[in-house]
Formats: sequence, structure tokens, C-alpha cells
Amino acid sequence: MTVPPTPRAAASGVRAVVPPRKVVRPSAEAPPADPRCAFRPVPLAGDRPSSCGEGRAVRVPCGRRARRKAARGSPGGVGRRTARKWPTAGSARGRNQYWTKLFICRYVAAVFPSHAPPLVTAPAETSVLALLLTAGPLSRVELARRTGLSSTAVTKAARPLIDDGYLHELPPERTAPGAGRPVNPLAVTADREFFAGVKVSADALYGAVCDLRAGLRATADRPLGEDRGPAAVSALIRELVDELLDARPEFRDRTRRLGIAVSGDVDRAAGRVRYSVLPGWRDVPLAETTARATGLAVVVENDVKALTAAEHWFGEGIGTEYFALVTIGAGIGSGLVVNGRLITGAYGVAGEMGHLCIDPAGPRCHCGQAGCVEAIASSGAILAAVRAGTGREDLDFDGAVRLAREGDPVARVVFARAGRAIGTGIGILVNLLGPERVVVTGEGLETYDLFGEHIKDSYAEHCFKAAARCPLTLRPLPWEEWARGAAVLGVQALFP
Repeated sequence: MTVPPTPRAAASGVRAVVPPRKVVRPSAEAPPADPRCAFRPVPLAGDRPSSCGEGRAVRVPCGRRARRKAARGSPGGVGRRTARKWPTAGSARGRNQYWTKLFICRYVAAVFPSHAPPLVTAPAETSVLALLLTAGPLSRVELARRTGLSSTAVTKAARPLIDDGYLHELPPERTAPGAGRPVNPLAVTADREFFAGVKVSADALYGAVCDLRAGLRATADRPLGEDRGPAAVSALIRELVDELLDARPEFRDRTRRLGIAVSGDVDRAAGRVRYSVLPGWRDVPLAETTARATGLAVVVENDVKALTAAEHWFGEGIGTEYFALVTIGAGIGSGLVVNGRLITGAYGVAGEMGHLCIDPAGPRCHCGQAGCVEAIASSGAILAAVRAGTGREDLDFDGAVRLAREGDPVARVVFARAGRAIGTGIGILVNLLGPERVVVTGEGLETYDLFGEHIKDSYAEHCFKAAARCPLTLRPLPWEEWARGAAVLGVQALFP
């Protein structure tokens, strides 16, 4: 009789010996899950038993070559070359594999508490799931055409995702009248898993729960208190996430990833905020702190890059290989997509248009340089320039906007200068990157009437030849969309 291996034996590589051709039926109960694992070795709610390997069917080679090999040697098809049977989850080998994976999960959860392994790792599965997320539903034939895979490879890649509930087949449909037998398009099961996202702004937290297709399911916000320190903000994030996940019963059962978007210099791989001027943070391990507070796998990213990723996958950038997004408002930021991938660069700060120096004699920026786009065109820079020009230190930003709209010459010159700075920065980006389109967003669009023409004129002046054909698309986005961008970080974490 074969004795199931212990977790220690499995972790040390000891493998139980299984008698040849002995079939052991799967056990009715799977081993208990370890609640400390960031990645659950047991299925989420609604999973099929095969997600954990329990009750998985025996796989037998079924191709023509395999059948010929199996039939070689005897008229009845039983010979020295028989179909190989893979171990079931109830066998000793299957249990050994389970405990080995569980040990790895415990190790990852202990060493990297803010990380969870991706859902797909094989290139074919990655291509199929990513394409269905952004362009589905699609038939297997269309998937094969767009990915360059064979129809067999597409079917093989989709099968485990269908078994685990991430994909499903739609009712059969004909591609054209009289076009042969109907096809069953594949679609993403949007409510298979949910993702939480939090945007950290200067004075509030904005949260959202999204489904697998980045559809907003719930939103909430919470003002920041007097204490803007990392510990206090992490506690508020935990309260906000709890409020979001309690909105519907299925949210907590099917949510295991949280994305956090914060302005500034963010090291996504390490989960650290190296520098953020709005909360006033330096070298904060935000992912680790929040992961321990919420029990979720956490991804931290620069807020503009997170919004760029959401727009590229689920917004204006769908289908583009080269794409850029620019935000104007309290800060000036940008995100870049090259060859279909979000660019972060060797040090995580690639694409920071706000800190391009366009006037060496200009005002000093908080980053330490002089004449940055942000030092000229951000809301704070505009307000400071209007105050200095008018001598009215009691003005707020709304007052500066009101003066400009009433025709005050000083205020109008300040807004015009800001527009030229933004247009110059966008022109530099377009010359270097050559995007198919540029989306301009941010709370600064509320004053676009004051500097919009100056942005367009400066952009046209600084673009080289045909690059000026790249369109600028204005897309006002509320704060909830920034939180959605943070949640999309969790969706992207499903991929390697």
C-alpha cells in the first residue's frame, strides 16, 4: 500500500513509488487550503474541481500517430507500446505534486507577501486570453488568424481556461450566410474574478471594484485625514477596500488582487514609492504594508502609467501598438506604449513628460530642475504665476481661472504660456515615439478653453513633418476612472 508523502518529504523532493498500472481513484476530499498563501492552492468560489487537479480526467494520447503506436504489436491494439496514463490527483504522485506546489506557495507568500503568481504562463494561453480580453468574443478561427497559432494550438490553449471558468463558449453562430457549419465564439467570463483598485490623490482615496473586462462594479471614496503618513494611509486603504468588497457577497470570495495608483516615482517590481510629492512620501514599501493589512496581492504603479494601461487595453488605445496618454492638472504626466507594451524603462520613470526641460531660465520645479513642463503648466504653477503677476496672494485657482475668463491680461498670458509648454512637451513625445494617437486627460481639461488653442499651435510647431498627423483626443475622466486604472493593474498581473 502506498503511503501519502508528508509535506516535508514532498518539499525535499522525495517521491512516492507507484506500482505500475495501478489505478488509484481520486479522493473525495482535497487537502485543506493554507489561509496564509497569497495564491490559493484551492479553487476560488465557482471553480470546477479540475482547477486544483482534483478529479482531473486521465489524458490519453488520441492523435493518429499515437493510436498507431498504441496499436503496434498486436491485432487488438494492446502491445508493448500502450497509451501513457497521467497520474490523477488522487494518486500518490498527484498528492506529491500538490504538497510540492503548496510548499512553493507558502514560501512565496512568506518572502513576497505582496505578490501572486500569474494565471497563465504559456505563450499560447497568454496570447489567447489577452486577445479575448481586449477584442473578444472571437471564434477559434479568428483567434488563430490574429495570433498566428494553429487552430489546434488555440483549442489546446483555451481548454484549461474554459475548465477554470475564465472563458466560456457562446451559442453557435454563422459567420456568413451559407458559410458552412456554425462556430462557437469564445468569450471572457467577466465575473469569474474581481479586482480592487485605489487611486491615492492629494486629499482623498478613490476606490473601485472591476470585473475581468475592467467593467466598473462598485465605487467608493474616502477623504484623507490630517495624518498623510504611509501607515495612516494604508489603514484608510484597508477600510476602503473592506467597504468595496462588502458591497456584494461575491466580491470578497473572488477578489485576490489590489492595484494602487499613486503619483511620482514608483518602483513597481519592488512595490515601493520612491518619491511622491502629493502625499509627501519617500521610499515607502506600500505594497508590502497594504498586502499585510488587506490579505490581497498588491501591485503599486505610477497613477498615469496605470491609467495609460487601462486606456490601452480597454479604452481609446485598443488595437494600437504605439500609444501615448498625457495628463494635465495638479501635475503633468504621461504614459507610453511601444510595441503594445507599457514602457517603464530601466529605472521605472520613462515617459515623464512633465519633467522635460523646455525653458532653462524658467521657474524651479519640485524635482530640482528649472523650466520643467510641470513647473510652468501645472495648476499650482499657474496659480503661483497669476499671484505674482497680479499681487493678489489671496487668490485660489478658481479665482485665477475666473480672472482669465474675464479678460485679465496677466492671467491670460500665464494660461497661454502653460498651453505652449504642454504643446511643446507633447510634440517632443510624438517626435520620439511616433504614436498612432495621443489622449489628453486630467482635471486640467476644465480650463481647456483658456489654453487649448495654444496647445494645438505649439504642438503643430514642434512636430516633425508627418508626425503632426498624430491626432490629439481630449478625454475627460473622473477620479473613478483612475481607480479603474489601478484595478487594471491586477488584471494585467494575471499575465507573466
